[in-house]
Amino acid sequence: MAKKRKGVIRPTATKDAALTHLRAQIACGVLRLGSRLPVRIQLARDLRISQSTLQRVIDGLAAEGFVQTRGKLGTFVVERPPFVDTYALVFPFDPQIPHEWTKFNATLLAAAADLLKSGLKLPSYYNILQYHSLDSPSHNQLVKDIVEHRIGGIIFASPPHNVVTSPIMTHPGIPRVVMGTFPGLWGVDLAGVSFYTKALDYFAARGRKRLAIVSVPRLAPCQGDNDSYVREAQARSIKLEFWSRQFVWQGYPLAAENAVAALMHGPADSRPDALLIWDDNLVEHAVIGLIRSGFHVGADVDVVAHANYPIASPSALPVRRLGYDAREVLARCIEAIRAQHQGERQPRQAHVDPVWDQDISPSNQ
Repeated sequence: MAKKRKGVIRPTATKDAALTHLRAQIACGVLRLGSRLPVRIQLARDLRISQSTLQRVIDGLAAEGFVQTRGKLGTFVVERPPFVDTYALVFPFDPQIPHEWTKFNATLLAAAADLLKSGLKLPSYYNILQYHSLDSPSHNQLVKDIVEHRIGGIIFASPPHNVVTSPIMTHPGIPRVVMGTFPGLWGVDLAGVSFYTKALDYFAARGRKRLAIVSVPRLAPCQGDNDSYVREAQARSIKLEFWSRQFVWQGYPLAAENAVAALMHGPADSRPDALLIWDDNLVEHAVIGLIRSGFHVGADVDVVAHANYPIASPSALPVRRLGYDAREVLARCIEAIRAQHQGERQPRQAHVDPVWDQDISPSNQ
């Protein structure tokens, strides 16, 4: 649309277009942090809007935290606009759907809440990374926040396979990091091999000889991987039979009770004397399976159970807890985003090692 005034044809700018333009100029550094905006007469002319519309634009930017008006001194870009300390935390599932939501995700939310004390904001976006999510309200809200420069980085709680064509992945200038690995993205990996070998070392030190594993399908071995698990166990004089690895869907953890009961069934000289519960969603029910089967932890069997700190699943038995500190995971993700803001472009892969429960100090739990 065009508007004619005094013989000059100019495009008519809207309030929303002016807001988007000024946000973009602040985000890309044309309007430097802490700098004063041009005088209003000039700014209204440059944006091709009226003074009254400009006032509404300034009011909107101030309400959003991009600028601050200082009376007769003028209007200034704030030192820390929203995108500086705001990183989107993107989850694949909805916490309102219990069979999809995991305890790891819940622990990440708790760790993110702690970061509010430091001034960092990690708004959460749910149900984003699934096949049907491109038209979901949460997806559209995140895209809007990205386009309007409210987000300074994106942390994916799982690989973003299903949103590769979305602005969530394609919008330029947004640092991104994934928990895990994904082509072209910075990553923070939870060292699964280290988790397994630390558990094996514990069992070997306790003199255990026969291992059983209850885990979730996403940790099922790929072709050839099972041999490496067997070799690591054999290197410590521990036997791992093909049948002694059982996989239970985390959305139905009750099945872990039956899986453990079946694994522990049989003569004492052939049944497992070491049990690794490799997902904290399964711990409670796997332990119930042991109790109902009449086994005593420490005598009949030693148990290592996965944990996510600072929230660890309760256990009715004295099992050893081994797992990952969600605060460290988020810290590595934030470091990756800040490194990208500082100009590093070559993706890096960071690793977070598992720790035993006694190595988590009370002040950090």
